[in-house]
Amino acid sequence: MDLQDGLLWLYERSELRKMSVEKRGFYFMENVEKPKRSFIMQIIMGGTIAVLVSLLLSLLFSFIIVSASLGDGWLGPIKQVTRVISILLGCFLGYRGKTDGWKKGLCLGLVYSLLAVTIFSLIDKEPFAFNLSMLWDVLLGTAMGVICGIITVNIKRK
Repeated sequence: MDLQDGLLWLYERSELRKMSVEKRGFYFMENVEKPKRSFIMQIIMGGTIAVLVSLLLSLLFSFIIVSASLGDGWLGPIKQVTRVISILLGCFLGYRGKTDGWKKGLCLGLVYSLLAVTIFSLIDKEPFAFNLSMLWDVLLGTAMGVICGIITVNIKRK
């Protein structure tokens, strides 16, 4: 009998059903909470998700702009929509718990904004320069992170 079969055999016993058995990443749980991620891990997970969503949405919107022959006037609003959706999904998928939404949102918005500015500067092949536009991007991203963090901790999950 290997380890997984042994764990299944233990789980089938009624007195052990409420216990958490953790071996090799398997969790057999009923009425037991999953282990909580640390604050920093939640920020890293949320920031990674937000940046990936932002890259995917940027590709999608650039395809729409090119195929529909839209002008450059649409770039600003599309950038803001992409940022809001990315931060909201990063908060929603990266966070655990029902407290400190504004703190997590503030940190995630700051991390996301700095990563996004850096990554998109590298993609555009522009020299990375600290200017007023970048400062506004970071400040607005941080403010959106606070708002999205507050919203996501107040959404009821299953």
